[in-house]
Amino acid sequence: TFYGQYEDPETGKVIPLKKGQWAYYHPNGQIESVGLYQRHQRIDKWKFFHDNGQPKAEGSYHNGKMHGEWKHYNTSGSFLHTTHYLYGQEAAIVKKKYTNGRIKETGWATKDFKNGQWDYYYDSGQLQETGTFEGTQFNPISFEVISLRTGVWKSYYINGALKSAGEYAGVRINETTGEWQHNRVGEWEHFYENGTIESKGVYKYGLRHGNWLFFEANLQPKSSRFFINGKESQLVKITYPTGELREVGH
Repeated sequence: TFYGQYEDPETGKVIPLKKGQWAYYHPNGQIESVGLYQRHQRIDKWKFFHDNGQPKAEGSYHNGKMHGEWKHYNTSGSFLHTTHYLYGQEAAIVKKKYTNGRIKETGWATKDFKNGQWDYYYDSGQLQETGTFEGTQFNPISFEVISLRTGVWKSYYINGALKSAGEYAGVRINETTGEWQHNRVGEWEHFYENGTIESKGVYKYGLRHGNWLFFEANLQPKSSRFFINGKESQLVKITYPTGELREVGH
């Protein structure tokens, strides 16, 4: 099925846009592949076949790119091996260990960069932090390329209690050290080791911004503080000579 068309800016050719289920065939008439398109990009599970009809490979696409686990088969249909892809790039599981043999960190990597789900552990084996990496960023000051944290990340105390939770997006350069820092964005929550909330508020470009609430370990409100780009701001009130409020702000 087609749902429209567009003109290729390089060739000038008008190309129909595919959607729904499509099938391709070998010259001998045997099916070569079958799967779904959405907005002219392959999505979800696809199956590929040898020209003798035996399965060749199967796996999923995400926005037109191979993603997740793919299984491969020989011409007799026997299983060969499994490969993993992250947004089109072949990936491998990386495991780093402490000297005591326990896992220190583990996750997916493509071309030597972290990409996908990563988990970090204390040397006791307790989960310390978990989240996702996607993409890289070049630091023109240190000439390093780092993997970017993205989406929701959670950190834990050594007793297993949740320590903090919130999202990351992008990076910024620390003006003091010149190093990249992952940007916390949106609403974050921080907790005491007993599991009760310690503070919550919004980060903007990695800095506290707006109104933040702080609590005692027994959940009693402790304070409400206002931040502008990471710096605490005091509430200012200006009154008329009569004592009536004229203006207020930070």
